[in-house]
Formats: sequence, structure tokens, C-alpha cells
Amino acid sequence: MYQLDNISCAYDERLIFENVNLSIQKGDYVVVLGENGQGKSTFLDLLMGFKAAESGKILFEGDELKQILKHRKSKQAYYQRLGILFQDVDIQLFNQTVYDEIAFSLYQANRSEEEIKERVLDLADVFGIHDLLGRIPYQLSGGEKKKVAFASIMAINPDIYILDEPFNNLAKEATEQLKAILRHLNSIGKTIILSTHHYHYLADENTKVCLVKDGKITLYDKDTTTNNQDLKK
Repeated sequence: MYQLDNISCAYDERLIFENVNLSIQKGDYVVVLGENGQGKSTFLDLLMGFKAAESGKILFEGDELKQILKHRKSKQAYYQRLGILFQDVDIQLFNQTVYDEIAFSLYQANRSEEEIKERVLDLADVFGIHDLLGRIPYQLSGGEKKKVAFASIMAINPDIYILDEPFNNLAKEATEQLKAILRHLNSIGKTIILSTHHYHYLADENTKVCLVKDGKITLYDKDTTTNNQDLKK
């Protein structure tokens, strides 16, 4: 799905990482780990097309991502396949009510009112947020906002979920709920790429680990992370 070939990336002339080569396959569940400032969010920005690499190339399903994003039609098709959750969910919540927030992408896709209502209520069941549907999103707690934002990106059933620190501001019960949702999405073939500081949340899940450290990015499979105690530490 994604192929990174000799990717180097910098911010304000400071090299973040260099000569990165790795592949993310369709249906992978990848956890991006690293200390603050190592480049986790930058890595996600590259995959989302929000930042360009200084050198190297990123392929998406065999085509160069830079070229995909140059043309309106292919760019639109690419972003329709992504479900993006930002670390600061406030920047992606902008509708008058929670119902409208979840329904927004469905309206853009010209779905019928009946289909939209059914989908919104189904997602409200999944996240346990029926009582929030009439509320104003910016008045919600951090954890509630995150649930609403995640429900809104699930509404159009994307192929790929790219999530920046999805467990921040979530209580233990909500964290377990989100883990179960992600596990289910991955089990039905969705590709999940998420960054977190909290590997212990996902240590028991069937994930790959993308470690961002000291200017390098290395992808490890589940067997390696399970059996290599030094790496786990």
C-alpha cells in the first residue's frame, strides 16, 4: 500500500529522519512510537500528504503520492480513502451539533436522509454517545470530542485510518472501547496507522511497530516485538 524509498525529512532545516525505507501493506495495523520531537507526527504528515519529503519518494499502491496529489481528481479519490484523526481534535470539529458532525461527510457524499440517520444512530450506538447528539461539539470534554471525531471519520467507511495520539484524554473504559473498535476494523481488512506514547495500551494487540528514533524509522513485526525484550523496553 505505502512504500517509502530513501525518504529524508526536515523541519526548519533540522533533519528529522533520513534514508527511510519501509513498506506498509494493505490490512496492516502499525503503531508509530517515539519520544517527543523524534518525528512521529511528521511521519504521519508525510503519509497524509500534508508535508513533502526533502528527498526520496513515497508510493501509494504503486503510484508516487506526490503525483497523486497534483491532480484534483486523484487527490480527491485519495483523501476519500483516508480516515484522519488529528491529535488536536478541535481543529476537525466545526458543525453546530454532534449529529451534524457525524453526518457531515455523508451529506457531502449525497447520501439519503434515511441512510444518514441510520448511519449516525449506528455510530452513536458504537461509541455510546446518543445523549450527545444534540450537543454543541466545542462544549464537550476532551474524551467526548475524540469519540465524536472518530465516529465522524468512520461514517464514510474509509479504507485507511491514520490516527495521531488517539488515546489522549481517554479514560480507561473509553481506551478499551477504542482498542476494540480498532481491532474490529483491522479484522475486516482496514489498514490502521496510529501514533502513541503508550505502547502498553497495544502490547497485546496484533500490531507492527514503527519505531522513530535518532533520525531513523524501523518497522518491526509482532513476533519481533514480542520476543525481543530489549526492544520492548
